[in-house]
Amino acid sequence: MEKAFNLTSPTHIQIEVTESCNHSCFYCYNHWRIKDYPKKHMTYSNAKILSQIIKKDIRPFIATITGGEPFINYSVTKLFAEELGKEEITVGINTNLVAAKKDKLEDISKTNPNITLLTSLPSFKREVYQQITGADTLPHYLKNLRDAIDVGIGVNVNMVAHQLNKNHVYDEGKFLLEEFGINSFAVTPMIRPALRTLDGMDLEDEDNVKIFTDLIKLREENGMRTAILEVTPRCGVPEELRDDAIFSRGCSAGKITSTISYNGDLRVCAHAPFSEGSLITENFADIWKKVEPWRDHGYMPSECRDCLEVQFCQGGCRFAGYKEGQPLDTKDYRMKEPIRLRKDTPTFSFDPALEYEVVPFRFRKEREGEYLLYCNGDFYLQMKD
Repeated sequence: MEKAFNLTSPTHIQIEVTESCNHSCFYCYNHWRIKDYPKKHMTYSNAKILSQIIKKDIRPFIATITGGEPFINYSVTKLFAEELGKEEITVGINTNLVAAKKDKLEDISKTNPNITLLTSLPSFKREVYQQITGADTLPHYLKNLRDAIDVGIGVNVNMVAHQLNKNHVYDEGKFLLEEFGINSFAVTPMIRPALRTLDGMDLEDEDNVKIFTDLIKLREENGMRTAILEVTPRCGVPEELRDDAIFSRGCSAGKITSTISYNGDLRVCAHAPFSEGSLITENFADIWKKVEPWRDHGYMPSECRDCLEVQFCQGGCRFAGYKEGQPLDTKDYRMKEPIRLRKDTPTFSFDPALEYEVVPFRFRKEREGEYLLYCNGDFYLQMKD
């Protein structure tokens, strides 16, 4: 297993500005989503404090404003978009779009001209969309999606796949491309949320394979940028598909990502149902030190430690189907058997006779003589003087 790279702070932070949502999707990973859950919002005063902590102490390259539904707590969403944008932090909003009226879209675009939206479209079929979200709001979604595009905001669409929509992947991607010109589409197979059970919605192995192949087909036939936005255990992917770019994500909890709750608590990721400490009353560096085991493979399932693919998926999701009191090194329920053999993958070699394009990058100082480079949203490199 590769030695862990212990960052001094996350490269990507998620900020939950509210626990309130106008949808009730059964698969929602938010741990508070139980019946009659309290609808709590981040206060404007706490948001001002947290924005300064993020800029000065955490120093991420990417910040995602999420919830709940962030447009419900618009003043706080706008504050983060403006304050973090000033620091050249890439800011996105994770939204179901229903509360994102055109005046708000125009306003947020003026506040931060580089803002992007990651929006959830559970199904492009109205009856299925209503069955999943508990709301007949697909017409509002589509209108606001058109408005966002007309305003000039970059839009990426994600669909969480399960038994109700598993056969819609290819058709939904084509619909978005042909009707809206959207070229970025992600489909994330459903993960059982922590502290809750979902009966009858899990995907079978053959369902997952069809979703994977439909995503690859959308890319190859239509030129769409396709992705899976959550970690997929490599041992659960057929060998012939395993090296495809859609499986590029590993568990990043407490390593390169963390989540800030509505009240300022820090969690290792959005799926985590417990806090590691309060950014309002504690020092960020002290909290980050407490979660060092996450960066040192401390919660890696024992079955994964000798797997030849573990460097890619990092052992799957620690909170997939998590039950209260369960050890954090429990296997991801989607895992199969550790991979003992793998085919060789091509290695890159530099050819001085060719021309290479240098992609713009940003960097931050980690420690004395150590720097972290951020390039194209995907690549990180440690350098020493």
